[in-house]
Amino acid sequence: MAPVLSASQTPSVPTLPRLLAINKNFTDLNEQIRQATHIIGLPEDWDAIQEEKARSNTIQNLVRARAEWVLRWILDKLKDDAELGVQARANIRAWKLLNRMIQVLPTSRLATHLRDSSFLTVLEKTLEENFENNVTIQAVAANSNDPQLVGTSESSETAQEDPKPSRKRKRPSSGTTTPSKKVALETRGLEQLLEGITTVLKSMVDRTSAHGDGDEIVYTEHMKMALRTESFQAARILKYWLGAVQKLLSTASGLPQASTNEFLDLNLVLEIWELRTIDADDELGASAEQFSTECLIPTLTLYNKLQDSNSSDTQDQRLALRVRTAIQDLERLLARHLFAASRAAFFTDKKTESSATDGTVVVAANSLASNLAPLRAKLLQAAQILDTSEPLPSFFIPLFQAISQLLDMAIRFSPSRTPKTKVAEKPWIQAVFVALAECVGCSLEAPEFAIPIVALIALERSLHTLVVHDMTIDSQILEDLFWFHSGVKFPLKKERTIHWSLIAALIELDSGLFLTKPKSSPAALDDRPEDLTNFLFDLISTIQFENSDDTDSEKMDIDTPRQQHISSPPQNATAQNVILRSIVLPMLSAYARNRDLLGFVRRWEVQLFEENPDVRSPLQDAKARIWQDRSLVQALADKFEESLTKAQILDLFKKHANRIQAIQKTIKGKPPVSADQMEDSRRAFGSAVIIYAILGSIQSDDITEYLQPFLLPLFESYTTMVGSDWHRTSVHMEIYWKTMCQLLHHLWYITLHGSPNLQASLILPVVTQASKDVTASRKGQGDRPITSKTRTAIIVFLLTTSDHLKTVPGQNSVVQDCIRKVLKMISGTRLELVDLRHVVEIFCTDYPHLLEALEPEACEKALLSLLYRLAEMNEQLGTQIADALSDAIFGLRNTTLQATYSAALLSAVDETNDNEILRVIIDNAFLRIHPSALHRDRREAILNKMTEIIMTSPRNVDQLLSIMCHFMEIPNATAKVSSDGSLLFDLAENLQEKKLELPLTMRLFQDFVRLTLSHILPNKNQAQNKRFLETFEAKLSTTTYDAGKRTAGKLAIMRATFMAQKENDVLPAKLYITYLLAALHDEAVSRDYVVDAFNEIPSVALREKGDSYNIAKDVMRTHVYVEVDLKKLLSSNGDEAIAARPTKYWVRLHTTLGSFGLYSDPTWFVEFSLRILQEKMTEVEQATIMRSFAAAVSAMDNATRLSLVQRLVHSESTLEKRRSSYRLLHLLVSALDDKHMEDAEQKQQQLTIVPRICALLAESPNVPAFNSLVNSVDVILREKHSLVTQHNIECILAVLVKLAARNSPSLSCNAAPSIYTRLCETSRLILVLHRSRIGGRFHLVLPLLQNLLFCLFIPNTGRGMPLPPWLKSASSHPARLTPANASHFTRLVSTLCSPTHFSVQKRHHKHNTSQSTSNTKPALNDPVKAAREYASHYLYPLLGSFCRYQLSGRLEAEVRKKLMTGIWEVVGVAAMDRASLDSMFAGLDGATRDVWRGLWSEYVRGNPNGGRDRENERNGFKGGE
Repeated sequence: MAPVLSASQTPSVPTLPRLLAINKNFTDLNEQIRQATHIIGLPEDWDAIQEEKARSNTIQNLVRARAEWVLRWILDKLKDDAELGVQARANIRAWKLLNRMIQVLPTSRLATHLRDSSFLTVLEKTLEENFENNVTIQAVAANSNDPQLVGTSESSETAQEDPKPSRKRKRPSSGTTTPSKKVALETRGLEQLLEGITTVLKSMVDRTSAHGDGDEIVYTEHMKMALRTESFQAARILKYWLGAVQKLLSTASGLPQASTNEFLDLNLVLEIWELRTIDADDELGASAEQFSTECLIPTLTLYNKLQDSNSSDTQDQRLALRVRTAIQDLERLLARHLFAASRAAFFTDKKTESSATDGTVVVAANSLASNLAPLRAKLLQAAQILDTSEPLPSFFIPLFQAISQLLDMAIRFSPSRTPKTKVAEKPWIQAVFVALAECVGCSLEAPEFAIPIVALIALERSLHTLVVHDMTIDSQILEDLFWFHSGVKFPLKKERTIHWSLIAALIELDSGLFLTKPKSSPAALDDRPEDLTNFLFDLISTIQFENSDDTDSEKMDIDTPRQQHISSPPQNATAQNVILRSIVLPMLSAYARNRDLLGFVRRWEVQLFEENPDVRSPLQDAKARIWQDRSLVQALADKFEESLTKAQILDLFKKHANRIQAIQKTIKGKPPVSADQMEDSRRAFGSAVIIYAILGSIQSDDITEYLQPFLLPLFESYTTMVGSDWHRTSVHMEIYWKTMCQLLHHLWYITLHGSPNLQASLILPVVTQASKDVTASRKGQGDRPITSKTRTAIIVFLLTTSDHLKTVPGQNSVVQDCIRKVLKMISGTRLELVDLRHVVEIFCTDYPHLLEALEPEACEKALLSLLYRLAEMNEQLGTQIADALSDAIFGLRNTTLQATYSAALLSAVDETNDNEILRVIIDNAFLRIHPSALHRDRREAILNKMTEIIMTSPRNVDQLLSIMCHFMEIPNATAKVSSDGSLLFDLAENLQEKKLELPLTMRLFQDFVRLTLSHILPNKNQAQNKRFLETFEAKLSTTTYDAGKRTAGKLAIMRATFMAQKENDVLPAKLYITYLLAALHDEAVSRDYVVDAFNEIPSVALREKGDSYNIAKDVMRTHVYVEVDLKKLLSSNGDEAIAARPTKYWVRLHTTLGSFGLYSDPTWFVEFSLRILQEKMTEVEQATIMRSFAAAVSAMDNATRLSLVQRLVHSESTLEKRRSSYRLLHLLVSALDDKHMEDAEQKQQQLTIVPRICALLAESPNVPAFNSLVNSVDVILREKHSLVTQHNIECILAVLVKLAARNSPSLSCNAAPSIYTRLCETSRLILVLHRSRIGGRFHLVLPLLQNLLFCLFIPNTGRGMPLPPWLKSASSHPARLTPANASHFTRLVSTLCSPTHFSVQKRHHKHNTSQSTSNTKPALNDPVKAAREYASHYLYPLLGSFCRYQLSGRLEAEVRKKLMTGIWEVVGVAAMDRASLDSMFAGLDGATRDVWRGLWSEYVRGNPNGGRDRENERNGFKGGE
């Protein structure tokens, strides 16, 4: 590199020749730029100067002529088409030099040069050469955050294409070509290059704004001409720019970073786009063709990327705002240039075609389809790639995701603000949906090829988008999608896959899609079935569902003549549940809404008939039967009584009961042999399932009484059927036994309980039959053995019968026999694993009380058998069932059964050595026992057993010590540990010998010792306790003075003793501290453990013993100063020191500093606390920090606390630090004294606390910070009345209004219910405790109530005012408030309308005895009534808002139910001021008046004083008119 000559070295050489010689003397572009900048007078580091002032100073002395020459020179370099031009356009310093020259020259000269050099062409080439790449031909696999869209086009049900290559879709050639010569830049280089281009564009765009006289305005127009080009070139520049931003975002983590913040500002390139020259034939000026051709794909790709980043949590609020702004910019682009023009053309075409065809033709969005052609081409290319079984490139993933995003934007941008406009916009939304569906290949015609799974997922998401926006589509379109693309029929002559998720999405949008069409509907042109429900149910029946636990069962494909070429491999139980929940159950609800629930039952009956074979095969027991699933029965129960009349229920029941009785008569004669008789038997099975569902759906006693005459004969028929050998071995009998359980439940208290004859003739024979069947061996059952599921149903019947018979005198032997047989089945091997788990769970959760019928020994044996069975299950399930068993037994209050259960657990302890699951179950069961429910002997036996295990063969000591602590919560006077004073020390030595002195173990051991001593020390004068303490104190004294035998276990005993004693007589404080001081320097004991012992000493109690406290403080000060230099922790090198040690160390140090006050400055301690809280730590560690900080604050004077509060409320810190500071602020505010300071300045500081907290609350960065600040406000309202003034109450109300409004901080949607609850509770505190400070300013409360009320509504799309940000969710599942939130609002308005006497009475009132006469009258008035009357004048705006909100939104059913209680109270109080209600009614519009009329009428009907209200209404009240 040639040296740069200074001006002093070349004084005689003119500037121009030197500039002209640069190209000849130097070949390197960077060197040329260096020489040029030096010649014109720029400093050496001109491109590194960042400050605007310094940059201006460097260009002030430049000669404009030289700068103009350099401008022309660098523009010539940039516009060169040769290789040197490519290098120049990729040179970052070249763009920086161009920007400097633009800043130097005037606009008049600058615009000319930029226009002559075709700057926009230079910009286009730069972006194309450096950022454009042909992503459509990448061969890399997709790497997307959406696992559904990654992979091949196959679903879980395999589909195959025709292997003939001639049938494949032709794959087009790749797109545009790229320049052959490029300069490869790294990621950072690309960022710097785009940054340089951005600065140049910004300088140019700034010159397009006029800030001076008329000449300047003319010059700005010249600069606009330099930025103006034809629409096609502007579209290409926009395309390349968006691609550049996308490329930079795709690097590193793939999400926007701080370095890419500036690139997200799209205003510069959008300015070029807006300045484009509009084509003459473009009537709307949207340049839709150019935009869709060039910009549609990059816009959608970038939009998807930004949406992914917007949904992720980011700590940089500025970056998040920039991302949201960029998203809005892209949405405006799509709205103006894709949707607006297409929508206008659509309605024009619709008007023309409707006039020609009388409005009966569905118009297609031809213009939109044309504009979406580039997207359709890319998606077709993706389908062709998947046809070749190649992995899908990642470029295509956002394009598939864009389908639902485009539909979402079309709905949001559509002007559907009212129901009328929403109906008018429906054809446009429908046309958009159809056009987008065609883009992914799902046109409304028969497909030739199978649709890729990624395309179907995109279609499903589009359907879900319609659901979210509550939009409807013509059922014919949805039916076409089902028929052509769900895999039920097409593609023809190819193996197909049924896409159940697409069918589920269609039903989610329109659950009535498969309902029976009216006879007036036109017939289908193709071969579609008339009853789509039967057709779909037949498809579901062809799927073979396998039990998820039966891995060895044979899987068989089903290929019936009805459905050829459909691939339906076996599905597991999860797939069955999905199909039930998403398809069958919604269809059931649709039939119920259509008042045709009987139609669904008829179709269900058909499937049951088809599902039940003529003769049962043993292998079929492994098949999961979808039409007998319990969820279907439960769903029917929810709709049954509300959808059918008593007569319909009776007719349905009689129909199926008669069928059962008919087959029962056949069985009494001989088994059915003819075809008709076999068909009747199969139909009877379907009737049995439906009767089971009916009986499970009956909740009303009236209907039960209505069916009573038919229940007993039906029970008799069932007893005959379960006793028939043929029926028992030829039909799935579990449904009959389940139904008998229901019949017994309905008949017991009506008929059977008081009739010994019926019990003897009906129940006992069935019990005998059930006992015989359940215990029957395979050898005695012949070729048709009783299945495991049937045995399970029989066991449930025996348990149900025993539960009823135990109340009948003289039936105890029958109950005992049933229980023994059930327990025999549980301990045997005749039940399959799934059924065994089911039986054990039922018995342990619902019927453990039946064990009371057994003798104690038999009961203990049975419980042991149950525990062993639970141990054979997985650990989680076995533990859950054991916990339920424990809770059930100790909820019975049967001391004998509880003692037997504890004995069984104790007996099983010895068997847990080799059985880990049994050990876990037993240990958890011990912890579920209520110690007070057991006799002391039982508790002491358990304690002695645990002690013996620890002393002899310790295993899982932590769990054993937890059990011992659990039982030591109440006294156990004669237990070994309570009677032998040396046993605790023996336990400590044993733990030390076995090397079990772990931190958790020592903490549990210390708790056990403390609990033991807490029962002994208060009663130390008793003889047994005296003997214990004599031995214990002797051992303690030996331990204290024995310097050679200090262990962690003995220190745990010392710590527990010191904490348990109250009179300081067993272990004096001075002696204890001396021992700790010696242990601190003993290597045998962990130093951290000793420091924890120091920190555990109650500082308040220890301060009263001055000498001991000073000794401990001096010891810990020396220890701390030796360990760490406190002064350097908050210095610049403090982060390295903190990072060098684990978090536990700093938590312990913080506790030491706070407990003993080892800090010189409280401000330093606050800063240190904030610094430690920024480290990653557990919730327990954070709680420890808070406790130590609270202990330190309690030792400070009130003035110090106040100064620290002022420091925290006025500090400006990072987001994470603010979150921690708000938590500390809450502790400081809680510790403030509730009194005014004497100093005037400090008193003023007290009064500014609330306004400052409110200001911070209005800008809450996240939910934890919000909660901490609200906690501080609540503490002030409850406890710190000296800090509450009228102004402060107004500040709190103002911030609550903001938090419930659209301008609320952007808090997490996941916490929406808790945020709403906090707002309601704080508002209620004001009304309860500070109502008098509101005075007559109810106008401050009303906006808060209106905002809180609106938050409970779900707004209709595009209507009403916006919700707060914490109720807006970017996901498909928006945030919703719960019925509990509505209850909180009701409680709030009830407090306003019906205040308590406490809330309205005047506090701190000084009575004046001289004015006794004047005080008599107020004493006679009811302050509550006066407050209600005053509130009645201000409640009518809230009622008006409630009526308006119902027009713009809706309430969920449960939310409305809870809310209306409060609304009725508001109406009742507001009715006290009829004039205000009349004024409100006069100011409402027509629709809102109708809502108010309905509300008032409902109030009058439900009001006990409704007669008087109606009379007042007739006398002139207008509210109900």
